This record gives sequence, structure tokens and C-alpha cells, in this order.
Amino acid sequence: DRDMGAAPATINVYVDGTVFGAFAASGARPDLVHSYGSPNHGFSVDLSSLPAGSHAITVTVNDNRSSDQNEVVIYDGFINNHQPVGSFEAVTGGSFSGWAYDPDAPNQAIPVDVYIDGIYATTVTANVARPDLGATLPTPDHGFTGVLPVMSFGVHRVDLYAAESQGNVSVLIGTKMVTNTRPIGALESANAATVTGWAADPDRLGESVEVRVF
Repeated sequence: DRDMGAAPATINVYVDGTVFGAFAASGARPDLVHSYGSPNHGFSVDLSSLPAGSHAITVTVNDNRSSDQNEVVIYDGFINNHQPVGSFEAVTGGSFSGWAYDPDAPNQAIPVDVYIDGIYATTVTANVARPDLGATLPTPDHGFTGVLPVMSFGVHRVDLYAAESQGNVSVLIGTKMVTNTRPIGALESANAATVTGWAADPDRLGESVEVRVF
């Protein structure tokens, strides 16, 4: 408000016709000094608490004096807040794959968080080309692959969560049970020059495994 000089104006945010809150426009915006004389007239409002879907958003600024328009509208439009979607497609050996997509950011690669038995393990990015998804998604580069972390022997639960582009909501896109089986084998003969036998990992039959001799 030019009548207030360096003092911050108050903005009001309405969501779907209901007051969301009033906020001071006091954030640092040095790019505005030339036009408005003071750098502290910015604002940023977190709307992550809104439920998924489309919402009408109106932003107004209070006039510091009594007038025939005490609130001046500076924005009136709609935003979309959709949950991300995706699929945990496969676990092959020690690798996993699938796809994840945020409808609100169709050209942006979003993160996918990996949890093992309920504990965060790692994050991969859904940025792998998947032209086979053309009938499902408007853009193709939303696949992901990753390597599972080292796990103890036994059965483990693997959960994948897709995080929306705004970083506010994570959605479970799939769960798979993974068994890490102990390798098997036999030492069949040994002499001063040679040891012979066989070894295999039941989780990766058909793949060579390393044998260490002590």
C-alpha cells in the first residue's frame, strides 16, 4: 500500500469462498526496491493443508484507510491439488522398478521414497523414459528403477511412496514382499592345489555368485 510506505500491507487469502487466513506482506523482495522503495513487501502462503482437488483461490490486500473498497483483489483463480499416482511394478533380483507422476506437474520428475519394513531407506527420481505409458500419461519420462539396500536374511516388506511436486504429500503406490534367502552350496573336494564344489543364491538362480576361500 503506497499510503503505508515501508510498513507491510495485510493480505487475505480465501479458499473456495472461505477465509483461509490473513498475512503480512513483509517478506524480503529486493527485486521490488526500484518500484516500491522498500524490499520487504513479499508474501508466501503455504496451501499444503488443502485437500486434494481443485480450489478457488482469491487474494486481497487491505486498504489502510476507510474507502468504498476496503479489500482490493490482486488474484482470483483456481489451483489444482491432486495426489500423485504411480505403480510399484516389479522386483527383480536386487532391483525394483515402476512409475510415478504428479498430475499438477506433468513435465516434472518427482521423487519416490523407499521404505524397508517401515523404515526409510533411499529415494529415487521418476525420470526414466517409459514410452509404453503413453496411453496412461501425457508425458513419457516418469519411470524409475533402483537398487534395494542390503537386507538381512528373511522376508521384508518394501513400500514405495510417490511425493507430489510441491513436496507436501506422499502417496503409497505399491507394496511387495521380498525374500532375501541365504545362499547355498557345497565344498565337494579339496587338496593342496584345488577346491571344487558349487554355490548359488536362490534369489538369483542363473546368476554367478562369488565364492571366497579362507
